[in-house]
Amino acid sequence: MAEIPTTAIRPRGVGAQLRGNGLALFLKRWASNPRRIGAILPSAKPLARLMAHASMEARCGTGPIVELGPGTGSITRALVEHGLAENELVLIERDRELCRWLARRFPRAGVIEGDAARIGAILDERAAGAPSVVVSSLPLRNMAGSERDTIIRAILDVLPHTGALVQFTYARHPGIACARLGLACRRVGVAALNFPPAGVWRIARAKTN
Repeated sequence: MAEIPTTAIRPRGVGAQLRGNGLALFLKRWASNPRRIGAILPSAKPLARLMAHASMEARCGTGPIVELGPGTGSITRALVEHGLAENELVLIERDRELCRWLARRFPRAGVIEGDAARIGAILDERAAGAPSVVVSSLPLRNMAGSERDTIIRAILDVLPHTGALVQFTYARHPGIACARLGLACRRVGVAALNFPPAGVWRIARAKTN
């Protein structure tokens, strides 16, 4: 997988196409690479709220919440509405245009253009410390198995031992080889009104005796 340079995005100099509600931008970026975007539409409010609720419940420690693949910020907004301060958010998005949009919507959050597989290096560069939870909208089922495993292991490496990843998927399973990777995967809710319907999963290291 080619490495994408990590770049902090500033909100200045954003073009007129970023001044709408985000849907047009989302559809444009989806059309350019549907497998990388994954979703057909931005997360609907019920899914965003469910993800935010599960993420706040899963927090471990006082570190930032790291969101991978935030897109146009539907889940990010729900996290803020759940009481999270913007400056407690680190948003890692590989699409430059989406990063610029996020930087305008959430000017106090850390918006980083970068690859999720480099989450450890990104957090080290920002001296952000261990995340309290990682929230992911990444299209894991669209990825090759080796790429997916690399990202999951990178996430586990930065989380506290009892920390968790909160991930949504349109399938009936989390899209991760939980047993092989030594993980406990538990579905915590379903957003039936999302299009398409989506399940929310809490993924953590399996307990050992």
